Amino acid sequence: ADGRDRDRAAGRTLDGPHRSDLVVRHRPKAMPAELCSTGEQKALLVGIVVSHARLTGEMSGMTPILLLDEIAAHLDAGRRAALFSILEELNCQAFMTGTDAALFSSLEG
Repeated sequence: ADGRDRDRAAGRTLDGPHRSDLVVRHRPKAMPAELCSTGEQKALLVGIVVSHARLTGEMSGMTPILLLDEIAAHLDAGRRAALFSILEELNCQAFMTGTDAALFSSLEG
């Protein structure tokens, strides 16, 4: 209750996950994610999202639904192929958007 009183007096939440920083490292390169390329940063983030989807599915027994906006942008061909393969393995419903249809051409058919 004390924390809520302080929050109310401040007019905002003073403690919580929004006050935390997530530190991510690119293990093979032994460097912080903030120093990686845009594609590497995106691949690291996608890895977190996919891992969370997999864990959520396993724990709930329900297949997750993923909404992935501009997911293929900034990923090289190898990382795109790996992502699409992982999404297929998850057997989930995935809605993917993108402004460059060519990035999704491997999914046709």
